[in-house]
Amino acid sequence: MNLLLAATIACLATDATINTTATLERVAVIGASASAGWGVVLPSAHPPKERMALNRHIDLADVLPVVLGSDAGDVIDHTDTMFFASPMKVGSQEVRDAIASNPTIVIAVDFLFWYGYGERGVSGERHTENDVMSRMALLETGIAAIERFHVPVLVGDLPDVSAAAAVEPISLLKQTQVPSRKALQAMNVRIHAWAANDPNITLVPLADTVDRMVRNVPLRLNSFNWDSNNRLLQFDRLHPTPWGLVALGELTAQSLPQTIKVETMRRNPEDVLAKLREQTR
Repeated sequence: MNLLLAATIACLATDATINTTATLERVAVIGASASAGWGVVLPSAHPPKERMALNRHIDLADVLPVVLGSDAGDVIDHTDTMFFASPMKVGSQEVRDAIASNPTIVIAVDFLFWYGYGERGVSGERHTENDVMSRMALLETGIAAIERFHVPVLVGDLPDVSAAAAVEPISLLKQTQVPSRKALQAMNVRIHAWAANDPNITLVPLADTVDRMVRNVPLRLNSFNWDSNNRLLQFDRLHPTPWGLVALGELTAQSLPQTIKVETMRRNPEDVLAKLREQTR
């Protein structure tokens, strides 16, 4: 009986940590305004003659199928530009919706952003100057939400976008929403350790990539060298431009588990944007 019980416990423990083989059959995208393409509008390559211009809004769920080509299956968008207003509520809803779509892989590049940034903690209290504990507690609720998935998840760490709080004349990020340097460092240490120890989690190096965007350092994404003249961030120094959104798509593609082989990859951002413009009709 003891041997049977031990075997059962061992089996259950194994099931809890199974890293399901990732496929691109059904891709669920969750996250905040960057993935939702806030302010990203792309003109058509062939506007109709009766109109001066034809534009459409695009998001990461639009970009990914173009980057991945025909190897991508269904890509379903669950992102919400209002994530900042209530991270726990919106985040939980996104996760529920994504689970309902029965994904084979989940893309959560900026999902944790508002679990680290923002003014209020888990109980609605304002973060104080000594904000490490309160921000870490909120981050844990975001991690717990992602752990509801039983398929591979790509998760970004937290970038330093503190410069966005100093944009003149109007900034979309308030200084009180920005974590202290100590808190940001502690949260990223936690995210990296979590990703390293959970076989279902793949870390997307969002913090390093955004840092390069902010400093206008040339990017190498998905084995392609980017032109440093491409403007990647909008006026707010927070949200990506069309080029920046493609950069997130390429960053996601290069971060896919090694078990996924993509033969139809588009690595050149100009090719990706050209294809997106062709789709704008």
